[in-house]
Amino acid sequence: MSGDTSAAIEQTIFSRAAAFTAYSPCMRQNGYVRQAFEFDAATANIYATYAGVHASLTNAIAAAAHTAAQTGVPVVRPLAFDYQDDANTWDIEDEYLFCDNYLVAPVLTDATSREVYLPEGTWRELATGTVRTAPASGLRLTLSVPVDSIPVFVRE
Repeated sequence: MSGDTSAAIEQTIFSRAAAFTAYSPCMRQNGYVRQAFEFDAATANIYATYAGVHASLTNAIAAAAHTAAQTGVPVVRPLAFDYQDDANTWDIEDEYLFCDNYLVAPVLTDATSREVYLPEGTWRELATGTVRTAPASGLRLTLSVPVDSIPVFVRE
């Protein structure tokens, strides 16, 4: 594997991890840690964007942490926690609910598209503003996922 290919893979992993951890209580890089400034400008900008997203969620995270302390409802939880009657959510291991209203579908591979399952309800895609209404049987979508994006939906 050439150095350029290895660098591109590292940049992709770093960018995907930044998007993933922005929608968690504590944004950080785990494993082989590098700093955003060690990458090219595009990768550093992706990290800066998601650091801003995480900062903008501070109040929601604090409110969800307070709720967790009072009720035991986790800040980050599997879809089946909120949608126990929807058997389609029982085996989904790569999507989660964050705070009260965010459904996050991290990109865990080098794919350029990702399937997302939306449980019953009305959901607004953060990246596009597109509103989708999922019936009782749920809604499966296949979304394009460029390296600078992560599928996130807000429960309306």
